[in-house]
Amino acid sequence: SGWLNADFEHLSSEGTNMPSLSEVEIQKVLDRTINKESSQRLIIEELPMDLVETVSYPYYLQLFVDLYKIEAHHNISDRLDLLLEFIKKQIYQCSLADEKVDIINAIISISEKNKLFGPVKKNELKNLYPIHLKLAGNYATAYDQLVSFGILSEELTQNQYGILTKFVKIAQRQLYRVLLLQNLIEQNNGIDFSLFQKIDKHYAGSSIHPHLLNLLFELAYKQKKTDVLKNF
Repeated sequence: SGWLNADFEHLSSEGTNMPSLSEVEIQKVLDRTINKESSQRLIIEELPMDLVETVSYPYYLQLFVDLYKIEAHHNISDRLDLLLEFIKKQIYQCSLADEKVDIINAIISISEKNKLFGPVKKNELKNLYPIHLKLAGNYATAYDQLVSFGILSEELTQNQYGILTKFVKIAQRQLYRVLLLQNLIEQNNGIDFSLFQKIDKHYAGSSIHPHLLNLLFELAYKQKKTDVLKNF
């Protein structure tokens, strides 16, 4: 059994894996946190739409509230800033970080290989890491935490012959794209114009193609990569 497609066995004691918040709910949270301590009221309508969509996920909203300062709101000015902070805090700077990074990188690698850009068979992941064996190290705990916090999600599908297969994916498309792009940047030893060309060629015709190029441009701009951007 489950609630909103959340398997109870993966829920943490904090009651994670919550549904998206409405704009009214987000504003209520802002009023009880950021706005409560400031004379300048932060109104959701003033935020970029992509950022509003991102903070509708409760853990992004919590992170946004923790980081946002009315006097220095440029620290988190858009969706990409928040996603990068989320990845840093919820994957790279938390408990079992090494195992979580291994699992996420494996999902991206399998997804890339199969040209699915998303879901992978859970059995393929099991073949690489013991995510299903509680007594075989920390991978099972790391996996459950990733699911519990809504970073990964599971889906059971049935084919025309009635065979059931469990798939796992990075739950949010925008999070998947940023994680994939980080992998590509690492493989390329940084951001340069050749990376734009590689992505443009390798992902041509796929739905993820424009999103990756757009994210890479955003990141290059944020990092003031003028030598790269002048090529445009």
